[in-house]
Amino acid sequence: MQLRYGMNPQQSPASVEPIGAAPFTVVHGRPSYLNLLDAISARQLVREAAAEPGTTAAASPDVPLQWVSLASDGALPFEDNITEAAEFGVRHIAEPGGSIRSHAVAEAARRHGIGVTRTGLRLFRH
Repeated sequence: MQLRYGMNPQQSPASVEPIGAAPFTVVHGRPSYLNLLDAISARQLVREAAAEPGTTAAASPDVPLQWVSLASDGALPFEDNITEAAEFGVRHIAEPGGSIRSHAVAEAARRHGIGVTRTGLRLFRH
């Protein structure tokens, strides 16, 4: 399967060959490497949820996860990103930084007891 590009748009196109039958069908276009990872991860989540009907399949404010890390390849531009993350048990965030509001975002993380690592690396371009 030909992929649109590797880990980021500046890389050369990549390809992947599944062992056995592919776990999904590409309906339109060519997926990127990240699309492929998302599809495989989503399939696993659906399989797990289907195996245990009636149980919580995802975190919610009523059933929070604990010690969750959040990674973003784009800067988190608003404090409400941090507030929402805290409600779901996020304890650490890795993001590139560089937003004009990065200072306010860092302060919101401090108030919620969330550690922040600024990677300085963006894997996408607009």
